[in-house]
Amino acid sequence: LQIAVQALQLAELFHSEGGPAEVEEDCCREAVLADEHFQNRSRFEKLAEFCRLVGRDCLGLFIMFGVPGKPKDIRGVMLDSVVKEEQKCRLSGRNALRQFVTSTDSFLPTKDMLESCLGAKNGPKEVGNVYISFL
Repeated sequence: LQIAVQALQLAELFHSEGGPAEVEEDCCREAVLADEHFQNRSRFEKLAEFCRLVGRDCLGLFIMFGVPGKPKDIRGVMLDSVVKEEQKCRLSGRNALRQFVTSTDSFLPTKDMLESCLGAKNGPKEVGNVYISFL
C-alpha cells in the first residue's frame, strides 16, 4: 500500500490555481520536472494521474487544514471520495473537494482508515461518505 498525500488549507480552494505563489513553492528540481510532465493539469488531476501511474495499491489522500468553525481540525479526504463528489455534483476537483469538506459531518478515525486500506485483499474497502479525522 502506498499513499500519495497532498496537503492544503481550505482557503487555497477559494483562490485561483497556478498563480505566482504556487510557482514560488516549486523550489525543488524534481518538482519542476514533475510540473513540466503534468503541465496544464489541476492539483487534483496530478494526484489522480500519479496514483494511476504507481498502480492500484496507491491511494490519493488530501490533508485539509483550516476548516471553517474548526480551525484545529486536520481532515483527510480520499481521492476516491473527491472523484465521486465530482461525478455526483458535476463539479471540478477543487470545487468537489471544497464541497466534500464543508458538507461532510461523518468521519473515521485514522486507525479505521488504515485498517480499511491495509485489511482488504483486493484494494481498500469502500469507506463511504466520510472524512478521516487526524485530530
